[in-house]
Amino acid sequence: MEACVRTHDRDAQQVGREGARPFRAGRAVGLNSHWVTHLQRIASQPEAASAGPSQEAADHAAQVQRAAVNEALQSPSRPLNPSLRQEMEARYDGADFGGVRVHDGVVARKAAGLVDARAFAVDGHIVDGGSMSKKDWAHELAHTLDPEPAVGTDNGAGLSISSPRDRGEQFADAAADQAMSRSLPVQRVSAEGQQATGAGHQHGEKCDDGRHRPAGGDRPVQRVATAEAAAPGRQDGITAAVQRAPGGTAATDERAEERQGAEAARGESLQLHDHLRNELHSGDVEQLTAYVRHLAQEDRPDIYRLLLQRLHDRKADAQAAALQQVWNGAEKARSARRVPVPKDLHFIWLGGAPSESAVANLKEWKENAEESDWTLNLWTDGNSSAFKNLEKDFGGHLKLRTDSDKFVKEKAGEDKARRKENYDLYKSAKSKKAYNLSSDILRYAVMKEYGGVYMDIDVAPGSVQLTAAPEVLMRSEEIPLLAPRLRDKSSVNKELDRKNPDQDPTQGELEEAATGRYRKGVLGNNFILAPGSEFMSELLEKLPKHFADLKEKYGDKVIDGDLPGFAPDISGPAFVEKVLKLYTGQHHRVMEQPHSTAEAPEVAISATEFQSLFPPEALEFWKSLGWVTPESERQLDGVPGLSRTQSLLRALKMKK
Repeated sequence: MEACVRTHDRDAQQVGREGARPFRAGRAVGLNSHWVTHLQRIASQPEAASAGPSQEAADHAAQVQRAAVNEALQSPSRPLNPSLRQEMEARYDGADFGGVRVHDGVVARKAAGLVDARAFAVDGHIVDGGSMSKKDWAHELAHTLDPEPAVGTDNGAGLSISSPRDRGEQFADAAADQAMSRSLPVQRVSAEGQQATGAGHQHGEKCDDGRHRPAGGDRPVQRVATAEAAAPGRQDGITAAVQRAPGGTAATDERAEERQGAEAARGESLQLHDHLRNELHSGDVEQLTAYVRHLAQEDRPDIYRLLLQRLHDRKADAQAAALQQVWNGAEKARSARRVPVPKDLHFIWLGGAPSESAVANLKEWKENAEESDWTLNLWTDGNSSAFKNLEKDFGGHLKLRTDSDKFVKEKAGEDKARRKENYDLYKSAKSKKAYNLSSDILRYAVMKEYGGVYMDIDVAPGSVQLTAAPEVLMRSEEIPLLAPRLRDKSSVNKELDRKNPDQDPTQGELEEAATGRYRKGVLGNNFILAPGSEFMSELLEKLPKHFADLKEKYGDKVIDGDLPGFAPDISGPAFVEKVLKLYTGQHHRVMEQPHSTAEAPEVAISATEFQSLFPPEALEFWKSLGWVTPESERQLDGVPGLSRTQSLLRALKMKK
């Protein structure tokens, strides 16, 4: 759904320093109490008819939307990414988007989610929900050029929401389609920092505003180069437009060589943005040095490690070594936002009394924790005598939590609607004995609230001694330290290239298999993280729609008929990996792939790079867990002999 939101709030606080006025690209922008706030958004999901909540609930939701939008507009902002601005100004015939401000922090994403949007625009302020494609940017920027006011339907709290049928949305759609359909030439930077136009450029008549327009419907990029001397081919010193013939080279071989030299010196793209949203390249030593110093001040060793890995991957070892010296010599004050991971181990058991092998693992953990200050937490949904006996036997080292159902109902989401969706899925999974799915939802809620270490109950201490566990400092926005995906003996033996899937691995072989999985980026959904994890919030936020998408693809009957079998894809490792890639784009400044779209966003990060984002000391310590035990052979999901992909393909065939 494409929609326009417009608030009629005469008490809105001012955004920016300028007095409000109708925005046109290039002007300073702002809002005051006399301005009708004009929001236009790209909705994240289609409108759907429903019975609707009570009037009281609807009024509250409307007020929450309005407050969130106001908060987003007052949050920190930045100008458009220079490369994006340059491209969009070219696509829109030289429009000036220099006055556009972008809000893309946590507050902005929350506001976009509350109005069911990927993004929305307000008088030259664009609020990015975190998954915008270039087509989305073109759409939002088109709104800033629209000379007509937008219309919409009041949500009951002064926030007016339009539909795709409204004129403003149709204008933005048409403008974005036209802009994105244009073929732009390759833009190159000369040694003087001037930009040459690309192949196929033809000048048309000079238009009224002084800019050259191309003949015909195609509008390639054009820039006017100025210099003290006359441009090649001109003897009068008059400013000349740089031109390129179709498929040809620049005006002179000398300038072409200069451009090639500048590009070679710049090196390869690292597909990362710096803190100013500039694209980083392997040869931009000055820019890289400044960014590494900023990362040291910002206390972001995780992004620094990813940057180093990308330099090594591009054979820029000398640059990496130089940046290591910069990092080592920089002052690195510990940020107050990095807090210690609590010394709490969390386990979950749903659906009756625990098995003997599960109890055996818990007893090993209890013995391991006796001389430490770690606490074991067992989350369950029952009050059976078996659990009471466990608590008695374990003494103060085990806290039995039997309020799992209530906890999910109250904590599994940022807002009431999302909590209800997740709770309904949790209860449905339990009723169908899909305890793997319901435990996933519970673990995400528990870990967001408390942090610590989540461990599947089939994992044993192995070589880990809790008394020697290193302190782990993490921010709420960092990705967790994830476990390797080793679910049973078969997966271990597969990683070790063994033909016998039933061979019992030694502890050393488990560690070898874990190292291999980390290197390949084959990760599970055991976590080590700080309280208030934003990644856990993302999982809970995206789970209901992800579940709905799977049902649409494979059919309700197929998915609902085998919730235990599909749990890894619904809420388990496959789902976590999908969210993880998008999350790194939002929080680790990883760029999107060129072919990324709003419908299928793809962040430029590979699974092999995730390991660099994990704290190395903690990774090395926890890697020596006993990843596979007899309890690991009691899996609820999957069909014996079938891989996850084979199971999904079978489901798709059943739907057809």
